[in-house]
Amino acid sequence: MPIRVVMLLFCWMISFLPVLAEEVPVNLEASFPYSLNGSEPRPASPGSRQLLFISLDHFNRPAEPVSITVTLPEGLKASAGKGWTVDEAGQIHMDWTLPADFGNVFEVIPITLSSSLSEGTGAVSVSVTGPDYELSRNLDFTVKETAPEEKEKETGKSPGIYRAWCFR
Repeated sequence: MPIRVVMLLFCWMISFLPVLAEEVPVNLEASFPYSLNGSEPRPASPGSRQLLFISLDHFNRPAEPVSITVTLPEGLKASAGKGWTVDEAGQIHMDWTLPADFGNVFEVIPITLSSSLSEGTGAVSVSVTGPDYELSRNLDFTVKETAPEEKEKETGKSPGIYRAWCFR
C-alpha cells in the first residue's frame, strides 16, 4: 500500500514539470567579450576585434519566431553578416525561429572596438522579444590598453590560425 501512495505522489509531482517549464520558456545566455575556453572575460584592447556570443535555449513550446536586438555603445561596431543586419544607429538585428519542444540556437558576432576608444567600462545590451515574453541582458566589459608583449603572449606563435577558425 505505501508504494502506491509514493507512486501516486511521484506522478502528481511529475505532472507539474510542464507547467514549471512554461514559466521560463526561453533561456538567454550572452557574453562579451566571449572566451572560447569559458574563462572570465579579459579587458578588451582599443582597436581589437572581440566576439559577442548569444544563445537561446527553448523548452516545451511550439516553434516560434523571436526578434533579437543588440545595442552597442559608442566606439563599438559590427558589420552586417549572414543572419544579422546592422542599422544606421549601429544596432544589430536578428530574426530567429526557435524550434518546437527543445532547441538551442546561437550566434557569434565579431565586434570591432575603435582604436581611439578610451580605457574604462561599457555595456552591450541584448534584448529578445518573443510572442509572449521579453528578455534582456546587459553585458559589462572593460577596455584597457594591452602592452605589446602581452599581446604577443595572448596570441601565441600562430595567431592566424585562431583568427581563421573564429572568423571564417
